Amino acid sequence: MSDRPEPPEGNAIEAYWDDVRVAPHRASPRPLDFRDRVQPGDFAIGTSADRILVIIKPDGTLEYGPEYRPDEAATVFWEYMGQRRLQMEDRLLVIGHMEAILTRLGDLDLRAEAARRTAMAEPENMELERQAIEAVRRVERAVSQAIELGRGLIRRPEVPMPAWPAEVPRSIRNVEHSDYEGPAGMDEDPEGG
Repeated sequence: MSDRPEPPEGNAIEAYWDDVRVAPHRASPRPLDFRDRVQPGDFAIGTSADRILVIIKPDGTLEYGPEYRPDEAATVFWEYMGQRRLQMEDRLLVIGHMEAILTRLGDLDLRAEAARRTAMAEPENMELERQAIEAVRRVERAVSQAIELGRGLIRRPEVPMPAWPAEVPRSIRNVEHSDYEGPAGMDEDPEGG
């Protein structure tokens, strides 16, 4: 059964022919784009072809897309979660390396500072001077490794320069003998160059 109304009585064929002849020139109604239903805070499961399969609302309700198939939605979701897990594992490994190199750098710097003070207290003791010089070299090697880690981080493909966190962590801010200021302590070129 057609959605088309019955042609009027009388000149039925001519009226019908006019309707058929003009039909290709009419704009077809735009189909509802399911992507329009995604709001901030929603979690959308979709395909690489921009087909939205399911929208999970913040209150837990589900909206199914016109082409929703449970198996496809589950596959897309778990593949995404697997990728995110790998990304998070890599990020945790990077953070572990950053924390390790920075804590060792801080420790070596404190030891070098103590060795320099001891050597300055006894300027005639060449062994203390040698130990202070070696302590400074250890700091320089650690700084070099921190720089190499930073170079590796900045050269990662498709990873933008991270923004500074809004505040200095309490665990560092409340520690004696740390003058860490976060971005305020850096003399950065605003252009990033």
